[in-house]
Amino acid sequence: MSLEEDAARDESEELAYRREIRDFLEQIRVETASIAVVVVFMLLVMVDLILQDVASWDMFFLYVDFVFLCFFVVEHAIRFYAYGFPYLCVAAPSHHIPTGLSAL
Repeated sequence: MSLEEDAARDESEELAYRREIRDFLEQIRVETASIAVVVVFMLLVMVDLILQDVASWDMFFLYVDFVFLCFFVVEHAIRFYAYGFPYLCVAAPSHHIPTGLSAL
């Protein structure tokens, strides 16, 4: 097997793996879970605003913010890997990405 064939096979395997990740991310359970996390975070932010005068809750909400930040960073890193650069530009599922960009 030549070096070019190895590179083509590796690229093909990576694209298949990225397609599997995209398929997983587009499942209704994953989308629903992602929306649920956003709603929970929104509710916690509202509680934080209500309790902003109570100093004893400050550290708790600092940690909560950090945990949600980590979750969102990991989620978007996975989505960026799965969808490639079009994820930064196109606010649509992969089946709406123009065909020239879908291989990225």
